[in-house]
Amino acid sequence: MKYFFSLYTLPTVFVFLVIFVKIIEVFAHVSCAQFGVIPLSFQGFWGIFLFPLIHGSWFHLFSNLVSFVILSAFLFYTYHSVAYIVFFVAYLIPGLFTWFIGNPFSVHIGASGIVYAFSAFMIFLGFFKKQRTVLAISFIVLFLQTGIMWGIIPQNAAISWETHLGGFIVGGLLAYFFKDFAFVPFSYAAKQKYSPQSSTDTTIEFTYTVRKYTKNYIE
Repeated sequence: MKYFFSLYTLPTVFVFLVIFVKIIEVFAHVSCAQFGVIPLSFQGFWGIFLFPLIHGSWFHLFSNLVSFVILSAFLFYTYHSVAYIVFFVAYLIPGLFTWFIGNPFSVHIGASGIVYAFSAFMIFLGFFKKQRTVLAISFIVLFLQTGIMWGIIPQNAAISWETHLGGFIVGGLLAYFFKDFAFVPFSYAAKQKYSPQSSTDTTIEFTYTVRKYTKNYIE
């Protein structure tokens, strides 16, 4: 169990923070939307650091968290060597992208930028590396995120397509940057147990070793 927590500490903390923020909003009867990203605004610039934690409704929150949890499971297990870098870049850069090109009359909130960055990273990485296991994960993520392309097209004024597009671009660039890395699934570190027995693991060698050490000790 401790290996699970060591592997998924960051995404687990993120999930709890997102839920905690929404609970505070509900019980305090307040809205944290004002702390989101407001494009081209000095006050809204600081929302880059907070907007992934803020959601407009429970439906908005859980729709993002379901995708986040599934994608994090793939990312932190299979690509654990770069998962932290991918997470922090996916957390910050889509918000910065939105601050520059987003609708200045809207407040942008939600973790969808991270979801899009994770999705694009794992989809593009398979096609860049062209390895069976990595490509298999790409197709799985593509299947799970079937409508990903629709989210980066301006359709609904209530949906921040700018954040989606920013996450998608960030994920693609990260995939290209890490395409030459050798990824190995997370493996638990085996505990080594030391024994006076030799590497041959035979009774004769073991007896000889014990006698030899005993003789040296007596002398």
